Amino acid sequence: MAYRELKMIELKEVLRRREAGQSLRRIARETGLDRKTVRRYVDALEQAEGDDEERVQQMVRAVQSRPAPPASAPRKQLEAHRNRVRDWLFPRQPGQRPLRLTKVHVLLARRGVEVTYATLCRWAHDELGWRERTPTVRIDDPPPGEEPQVDFGKMGMLVDLETGKPRALWCLIVTLTCSRMQFVWPTFEQTTVAVCEGLDAAWAFFGGVVARVVVDNAKAMVVTPHATAPRITDAFAEYAQARSFFPDPARVRRPTDKPRVENSKRRERGTVRKFVYGVTSLDDVAVAALLAAAPDEPVLYSSLGLAGNELHDLVFDDAAQSYIFILGPDWVSGR
Repeated sequence: MAYRELKMIELKEVLRRREAGQSLRRIARETGLDRKTVRRYVDALEQAEGDDEERVQQMVRAVQSRPAPPASAPRKQLEAHRNRVRDWLFPRQPGQRPLRLTKVHVLLARRGVEVTYATLCRWAHDELGWRERTPTVRIDDPPPGEEPQVDFGKMGMLVDLETGKPRALWCLIVTLTCSRMQFVWPTFEQTTVAVCEGLDAAWAFFGGVVARVVVDNAKAMVVTPHATAPRITDAFAEYAQARSFFPDPARVRRPTDKPRVENSKRRERGTVRKFVYGVTSLDDVAVAALLAAAPDEPVLYSSLGLAGNELHDLVFDDAAQSYIFILGPDWVSGR
């Protein structure tokens, strides 16, 4: 059974109150500790010798160095099937899917292991690391204006007037990593042409081009995904050279490589779905404006009034704009 280890200030408070003649019940009530916990420390305190600091250290060693309690009978039954349960939950063969813990519980019952599901769940978590949360490593943001993260997100279905068939509405989301400033470009296609048009609109919206762009492994941008040696499509590489930035593809199925844009997908999806709710085709004027590609009107934020909040704007204006490559009027008018 696990127990809560007390802080040094709490131990000294227990010592001070016990020397003042307070009962165990009163110490537990006024300190918020469990009475049995207080009893264990007080019993160890009565056998300690020396000054207050030495007595506290002896008390801590006596209580917190207790041997672990013996395993219960259900845990002993599960321990006898440790290898089998591990193979079920963590299969070694590539491509084999792990079993659900409910299925493991049924299979163990067929083999005569009668334990509760709660006991099996606790044992699998404690002994095998099942469903144990991986540690979160916080990564510092790059300098302002150095890196945006780019990805596609599916927003919903609309009817194409030319074909009369429903088509998926995608959005190319560009998020500046430091300031979280975002630009969203709606499109029906995920082609290289659509990516270049969306990025051009994003550079016009931000007022400049950044030095490095973290992109998804879409076929429009990456031919061969690889962790260390990805291959960029020739058309997109030529576009990157023309705009003077370096593409940096994320790893396959690693959303943590571009967390800023991944976290914004759900929010943008909900915003766009609220906007197109009840709209079934491109007849609607607002949806036509949504898909318009006017260079002087950044499509989603300008047409829908969904500009970033004041904090993002302030960070972007004060920091990012001084680092990005500012576009000239000739490029904006001639693109």
